[in-house]
Amino acid sequence: MKKPIHIIHLLPSLDIGGMENGVVNLVNTIDLTQFSTSICCLNFAGAMADRISPGRARIVTLGQKSGRSYTLPLKMMALFSRLKADIIHTHNYYSGIYGIPAAKMLRIPVVHGEHGFDCSHESGEIDNKKKEKLLCRLADHILCVSPSLKDVICNNFKIKSEKVSVITNGVDFEKYASCTDTKNVRKKLGIDDDKIVIGSVGRLNHIKNYTLLINAVALLSAKERVAVLLVGDGPERERLHASAKDSGIADNLIITGARTDIPDMLSVMDFFVLPSLLEGMSNSILEAMCAGLPVVASNVGGNPELVRHGQTGLIFESGSAEALKEKIETLIFDSPRRISMGRNAREAAKKHYSLQAMAGKYETLYRHIQEKRVVRVDA
Repeated sequence: MKKPIHIIHLLPSLDIGGMENGVVNLVNTIDLTQFSTSICCLNFAGAMADRISPGRARIVTLGQKSGRSYTLPLKMMALFSRLKADIIHTHNYYSGIYGIPAAKMLRIPVVHGEHGFDCSHESGEIDNKKKEKLLCRLADHILCVSPSLKDVICNNFKIKSEKVSVITNGVDFEKYASCTDTKNVRKKLGIDDDKIVIGSVGRLNHIKNYTLLINAVALLSAKERVAVLLVGDGPERERLHASAKDSGIADNLIITGARTDIPDMLSVMDFFVLPSLLEGMSNSILEAMCAGLPVVASNVGGNPELVRHGQTGLIFESGSAEALKEKIETLIFDSPRRISMGRNAREAAKKHYSLQAMAGKYETLYRHIQEKRVVRVDA
């Protein structure tokens, strides 16, 4: 019987986030008879480490502080050798800049995962773009979470299409499709039964652009009928409260902070809104679809690939409060359409975005990489 292929995932931490959620889901679903897994967190373990099922993965933390480190690649080389890694899977730029050179020095094949570029990358930091291009060329294979992200990498970095694969995120359908005591959850959150709940789940940072949602709700003619439920925490929390107060809708806004009961939070929403400035393949959209919610999303990144305009939700022009307001009003005043879109969203999520389908694609890729590998030389 063949020894399982040992994958080491490399990322900053398992703190709460979409990329981290995707890694946890993959590790918890992959076939243990064929693969073994370690997770190397460069900085610290993070809250989502507790979601790794027992016996699924070894978690190692390197305790790297902020700023550059010239010794980190050496630590990684020692770790990769000690754990007898077969494949290194780096996630995003920060992990790749250290992990890819370390793996290449040991001749261990590298899969580099891109989950979405941040604003600084898109706005033209040339030095980082040059480094990113070099990383993509050094990696044995590149993974993207959406076709639009693959286009960016192939076009901007001049990478051949066959070197880049798209594997979309998967979701535990049953977890988010389960029934909950919605009335009781509403009561605990202080939401009246007659309110239309517009909700979102995610880190409260400028990229998610929740200020736009507040501005759009302030423009509604029927804003007294609406409650805005933001599930998450982050640096923009106080600013969002202040913005709601300035816009005259402070009483409409509920910010829960970080929660682990996301299915319960989704169960009280009537529809989901994601006004991001940038996005890869949003886990929060997939979870909302699994919960049977229509989604209103900005036309950036993988959002239009997930949300079929007019079928499973509505797409609006990014950055336009007026455009977002119009889409929100459409769903507020057309209950049958809202319900139909939610039903379509749930069916689409179940058909196309299961955890099993996602894990199967990763397994196929890992086997292919392993079969073509160069013999590793231990440090």
